[in-house]
Amino acid sequence: MKVLNHIPDWRLFLREARRVLRAGPLVLLHATRETLEANWVIEYLPSLLVPEETRYQTQQDVLDALREAGFPRTEVKAMFYSDFADGSAQALKHDPEAFLANIRNTSLFYRIPPADADAILAKIRRDHDSGRLQEVIARYDLLVRKHGDGSVFAAWPWTVLSF
Repeated sequence: MKVLNHIPDWRLFLREARRVLRAGPLVLLHATRETLEANWVIEYLPSLLVPEETRYQTQQDVLDALREAGFPRTEVKAMFYSDFADGSAQALKHDPEAFLANIRNTSLFYRIPPADADAILAKIRRDHDSGRLQEVIARYDLLVRKHGDGSVFAAWPWTVLSF
């Protein structure tokens, strides 16, 4: 599920998931702070990275919260989109035309006032038309390769015993 950044008390959500999960694992796809920092849209929406923005936790914060919720075994891996069908900003960042055509349908833009969204999209469109957007995207490429487009977390309510 891809839901953590939409739940105000996401730690409570993880505790409840652990309470009802019997066999496991719990699998989460999440746009972490690291994967958000690897998205070129931050160039145009730096407010997403201010400390007060709590929707994007670090990988370590999520791992710690999973363990605190009662999952003794956790893993995280970077996820890379091979197509952009899910329509998220993390997927759309790989196709600027699709991004510009569909970004208003993503949760990323829901909290932005419409006038601000219009101005941001106009700037991205100007940069796209001038070729500057490709330069911006290229600057984020190393971070994308390092952190991925999202983080996949797996958490088990039990540990593997070895003898």
